[in-house]
Amino acid sequence: MINAYHIVEALPAIVAGMVALWAAGSTWHWFIRTSVIIAGLLALLLIPAYELVITFGTEMLTVVAGMRFWQRRRAQLESVARECPSLRKSPQISLKSLMLATVVVAVFVAVMARFPSLNWFQWMSRAGSGLIAAILTLLCAWLVLGKAHRLIRVAAAILIWLVTAFGISLFELFGYAIWYWASGSANIVEYMLKPESQAWMWDRSQYWMSTLAIAMPVLCTWIYLWMRTGWYSPFSKLANLPVATPSLARRSSWIRGTFITFSLAALILPLYLFWRLSTPPPYSQERTTMASGYRELIEAAEMIDESSATRLMQYHRMSTNALTVELAPHDPAIEWMRRAFSHPAEYERRTINDEEQDAGNLIWVVGARLELACRLKSLPRKIEASMDWLKLMDIFMRDRPELGQLYIVCQDNALRTLWECRQQLSREQTKELIIALAEFDRRRVLWLRIEEHLNNSHRNAGWESHLQSLLDDWTGYDRFLADRLNYLSNVALLRVLICDLAIQAFRDEHNRFPNRLDELVPEYLPSVPVDPFLEAPLIYRVESDAVTLYSVGPNLRDDGGKAFDANTNESDIVADSLFSLPVPATAAKSSVSSGSGVPSVDGGDTSDSVDADRNVN
Repeated sequence: MINAYHIVEALPAIVAGMVALWAAGSTWHWFIRTSVIIAGLLALLLIPAYELVITFGTEMLTVVAGMRFWQRRRAQLESVARECPSLRKSPQISLKSLMLATVVVAVFVAVMARFPSLNWFQWMSRAGSGLIAAILTLLCAWLVLGKAHRLIRVAAAILIWLVTAFGISLFELFGYAIWYWASGSANIVEYMLKPESQAWMWDRSQYWMSTLAIAMPVLCTWIYLWMRTGWYSPFSKLANLPVATPSLARRSSWIRGTFITFSLAALILPLYLFWRLSTPPPYSQERTTMASGYRELIEAAEMIDESSATRLMQYHRMSTNALTVELAPHDPAIEWMRRAFSHPAEYERRTINDEEQDAGNLIWVVGARLELACRLKSLPRKIEASMDWLKLMDIFMRDRPELGQLYIVCQDNALRTLWECRQQLSREQTKELIIALAEFDRRRVLWLRIEEHLNNSHRNAGWESHLQSLLDDWTGYDRFLADRLNYLSNVALLRVLICDLAIQAFRDEHNRFPNRLDELVPEYLPSVPVDPFLEAPLIYRVESDAVTLYSVGPNLRDDGGKAFDANTNESDIVADSLFSLPVPATAAKSSVSSGSGVPSVDGGDTSDSVDADRNVN
């Protein structure tokens, strides 16, 4: 199916090819033609799109060279057929031409001096794309201007369409194979023969067939109308002969009007894209209240030694003793970070800068503390580190939404750690955690705010990202669907956890399950938690000896509290353990008197093992 992606892929390359055909066949002075091409390429630097300069520059240079070769070849053949002396002349360069060429070289050198440092893969892929576009332009010119029989050219057009589509996809796959081979990740042949690679190449071939189904007819029609106007005859000048075909001499006004209309229609989209890409929307500068003093977070991060933060990036590979020693000097930074959590502050919305990058050191320290707490099986440390992780990630999601996916994953890890601990908590710990999590849920950053900033950052992250955003908007593609579903799953997991803890606290005090979630308000919960996928209360069912609590999950379908299905990759977000029969009142009392317990080695029920856990610790 043809959509905006195929049109945007085709039209700019068509326009560049037409400019190159004009430069190769025009009678204007070579310096004027060269200046037009250079001006068009330099205009791309206003975006700035250096990669497009490489692509279109390669395309134009190749088309001009190919047309000049074709012109000379045809002139030689016609001179032989007419038994005329060859038109081939030895090249002559005047002083004027030499000075003009010096200007062109000076402009080229000045532009290249300001070119960003691109790796070899970027140069290869961009230059290769330009070369393929040039070959396609020359083939379309042959389809219109060639002397072969019309049926032969029609059959050749179909063959060119298929071969070019598969050739481009093969070139793309080969480029990635070289990239992985150069990085030592894979063998070129093995990578290209993998079933996944073959399936990907087939999908890309279909994509390019749709793109070429637009590009080839448009380019051939444009060249044909141009030729019929009499304004384009690339071979008559070199042959020094009148136009051979009478149709080329027809200069009726309707043909020229059709050509002008067609040209304007083809230019509208590339010009519009150029305007949009060269004028990205600015970052919003609204003042925002955060649940943190960001300045204090920066100060906390500055307390962390850079070399230590670098080592902590590999905290999963460090031994427990090494992790303990590495984290010990960072306790003051953690306390200062918690001070930042304790009071709000206003700040100006900023783009990415060095200060924001420095604050990222806290991520590794807090993540390492959570890892250490899990290894030591210390319940208080797990809760403390998990809450630090949640709050820190929420702050970074407010200020660095472009990295939202990373932060959502980190928050999910913290929530799952708390989830594993939920049945190991004492009554006081349960109530304290409910309050902390409910307050966090109330103050957490909303998805609409994250999506707004993600859109802003995408449109200001370079022309490719901005173009992708425009195309997604035109086609209705939800580019943040996966991020939004992950965010909502994160919220649902948090609220199911809060409600699960409240049900446990209610059961411990009343020796029964609540009949409805409303019974938990306001003693255990400030309000009934809402399922973020349905904007309705979480689903809660009471059975004879157990309860079921869940959110419908990303599939937006009530599966009856069905657990995760690996075959369909869909399920509800469930409080995954059905509670056992109500505990005796004496057991409930013992859990109250035990104080702040620690997790048991086997993760059993707190009411039976909390005293033993205290002895283990």
